[in-house]
Amino acid sequence: MESSSNLRMFCDEHSPKADPRWKERELNFFTDKLVKRGFATGDPKVHIEHMWVEVTGIEGEKLVGTLANDPVWCEELCFGDTVLVDRADIESVFDKTSRQEVQP
Repeated sequence: MESSSNLRMFCDEHSPKADPRWKERELNFFTDKLVKRGFATGDPKVHIEHMWVEVTGIEGEKLVGTLANDPVWCEELCFGDTVLVDRADIESVFDKTSRQEVQP
């Protein structure tokens, strides 16, 4: 279970947003990195849950990875599930090797 210190609530207006500059990066740039994206929850009080995905490959024009968080509101997802990520949905990127956030 995700540590409660790692959970934050934001109103829609102030929640993280996808950064369109990530669409300009080649798909292979993201391999072996963590990308953060929002997942629809279906809950009227919490519309989006923002989680990290560890990118393991590429499928067509999408990134393939495993969910690196324990979802709280997305009941259909579990830690370690395989998910697809469109570059247009990426909010943030973290390089595991340098242990730093990457700028677009």
